[in-house]
Amino acid sequence: MTISIIIPAYNAKVTIFDALDSALNQTLRADEIIVIDDGSTDGTGEAVAEKYGTRMTVIRQDNRGVAEARNHGIEVSTGGYLQFLDADDMLDPRKLERSLAACQASSAEVSYSPALFVGADGRTPVNIKFPPLPSGQILTEWLIGTMANGSYGVMSSMFVARDALLQAGGFDKACTPCEDWDMWIRLAARNRFAALNLPLVTYRVSPGSLSSHALRLAKGRLTVIRRARELPEVQARLSEAVLDRLEAGRWHVYAMRLWESGQPREAREAFTAADRLAPSPVRALYRRISYILPASSASLMDRVLQLRGKK
Repeated sequence: MTISIIIPAYNAKVTIFDALDSALNQTLRADEIIVIDDGSTDGTGEAVAEKYGTRMTVIRQDNRGVAEARNHGIEVSTGGYLQFLDADDMLDPRKLERSLAACQASSAEVSYSPALFVGADGRTPVNIKFPPLPSGQILTEWLIGTMANGSYGVMSSMFVARDALLQAGGFDKACTPCEDWDMWIRLAARNRFAALNLPLVTYRVSPGSLSSHALRLAKGRLTVIRRARELPEVQARLSEAVLDRLEAGRWHVYAMRLWESGQPREAREAFTAADRLAPSPVRALYRRISYILPASSASLMDRVLQLRGKK
């Protein structure tokens, strides 16, 4: 079975060589390694072409974002399986071999694994632990279970049958920075996942990573849930009441992030949207106090309520 590795890159000259070396150093060799240079201005594409020559396919596009860069990679790829790799991450040498074996052994279309988190230097460990990852038909796990928020769905751990990915549709940039979570939900709606519960990816945590932008993250997660609840497979598994509560929770978090970013009017609209779906006296209170108090007041209330809920 042929395998393509797809690497989107934007101004990644500092880290991409580590990623590419890890892609080349596999016990099961990839048939092609595709780098999509997403309009870099630091010479990323040129540096890759100069160092690796014909061992890599480098395709340059205007800067359109990581979702469209991945989609471009999918479009030009020829492998029966696709391994995604972000330009600042690294693969364990056994990643492709073990991923393919896991898919074949369990008749799964997707395999994935935990990651080792390191600092921006690529070496200093960051203490983030993964729970046991689920296998099989795991759609509800991505929505209300272990994988909710997409928190443990590390992009570079994903190894996917190309046909399944094409049927699910491309990455949706409207969901950025959660376009990967959106994709895994759509894949899980029709496909089996095989979890490899050992870390086969090194994930570099950097201060400038998309996940550090709280407002964009909250908006992206809200968009993902609103789109997910339109899927017939989701509607068949979760009741309307559960989906309403799930979406209301996303609206609430989005409202908090808006408030914290100095947009109280927009926050009140988001609190109202949440309350329409799942009425809550707490949200009604937040909406009222947003007229007179800073967001730190509500953040303090959140912490107090969480502590009381743990008792």
